Amino acid sequence: MKVYCIGSEEVVKGLALIGIEGTATTDAQEAERAVDAVLNQPEVGLLVISERLAMPLKEKLTGWAFAHRQPLILEIPDEQGPVSKHSAVLSLVMEAVGLEQSS
Repeated sequence: MKVYCIGSEEVVKGLALIGIEGTATTDAQEAERAVDAVLNQPEVGLLVISERLAMPLKEKLTGWAFAHRQPLILEIPDEQGPVSKHSAVLSLVMEAVGLEQSS
């Protein structure tokens, strides 16, 4: 299983130190192209993406997560810190079991 990262230059460089390949970008359109390319690679088992880049792609990423077993999509904070106090994983679990999330 391969791990791939999409995030800011700092995030990608940091994960490269532990051997994870990635695409550095701060542009939503470029991030979407990178996500599309990664989702179609069967050897990628985990996609790590920064929260800020995942925000405009939330519908696509959530749809993929519910419809496919792999890659697992993990949103992480970038160097600016977390976007919100609730994690994307918590949001997915709450949506899956039909609970509303309070802000």
